[in-house]
Amino acid sequence: MSDRHDKLTIISMAVITAALASALHEGVGHGMVAWMRGDVPTELTSNHLSTLRPDKWVDAGGRW
Repeated sequence: MSDRHDKLTIISMAVITAALASALHEGVGHGMVAWMRGDVPTELTSNHLSTLRPDKWVDAGGRW
């Protein structure tokens, strides 16, 4: 068994981790605040969560 780390494995783990972190930030951070404020999410992308009503608290929700 080799003691060297496979570069392709490390790169793929970094890509998966970055995508997962972005999804969690948008979905859990902003989405949870939208749900708690009674708003309805309409669109979730990798870098934005849209809701029916513009709300500064939902916008700030992912920053904690």
